[in-house]
Amino acid sequence: MAPLFRYQWYRLVSQYADLPHTYKRSDNAPLTLRRYSERGSQWDVSNSYHLKHSHYKAVARPVGMGTSPISSKATLASWESLRLDNLALRSLPIDSSKVNVPRQVPGACFSMVRPTPVENPQLVAFSAPALALLGLVSEDANQWEELISQYFSGNKLFPGCEPAAHCYCGHQFGNFAGQLGDGAAMYLGEVINDQGERWEIQLKGAGPTPYSRQADGRKVLRSSIREFLCSEAMFHLGIPTTRAGTCVTSDSVVLRDIFYDGNAKSER
Repeated sequence: MAPLFRYQWYRLVSQYADLPHTYKRSDNAPLTLRRYSERGSQWDVSNSYHLKHSHYKAVARPVGMGTSPISSKATLASWESLRLDNLALRSLPIDSSKVNVPRQVPGACFSMVRPTPVENPQLVAFSAPALALLGLVSEDANQWEELISQYFSGNKLFPGCEPAAHCYCGHQFGNFAGQLGDGAAMYLGEVINDQGERWEIQLKGAGPTPYSRQADGRKVLRSSIREFLCSEAMFHLGIPTTRAGTCVTSDSVVLRDIFYDGNAKSER
């Protein structure tokens, strides 16, 4: 797993019909952040990168300016007292069904679903500057590793988290594909940090959702590492993108046909 964070000018209005449409990548990527900017009446949505498998990536989007790290030490108390204000879920229609099986979801933007726990989550990497956007900073490496591996694997949830999968549609291979949606990613909630920025946290590789179709909702380590590194590299090159918060693996395994030659193998 890997958490990614993205900065955005984030505006939601009370009427669903007035909301701008948002589009996401349909390929396998890690957890990410999306950046929204308003130019007059136009909305620009940057591509979001996500992290994978029993690897997850979290995404965050802030509203406002300024990304200076917060100097306070992260303790268990601070992780459990993040300010969550889940504006998207209050403003957009929610799926009335709680059944977590692949299905059509009419008239809703989100389906409420919880991450599927993984076995023995372990921290692979994290971006301190990205996590600082949420107000999470620590000098205790051991404590930091334990907290990240639990909270950013989906095995534990922050108080106030409301996990949900986003329903959307779009084109694939030149044709309109109808209902798509977050088949491996989950919205966890929106954090408002000490600078007043609003960040959405998203977990990629969190397990099956109503939009997983025939997939398992997991992401593998090799691609999660690649997308984690690319997301942070793009940001530091000055390219508008999401931010990668963490990459977490586990002892859970999935089957993947790495070379697309019909020889699927188990991998983390």
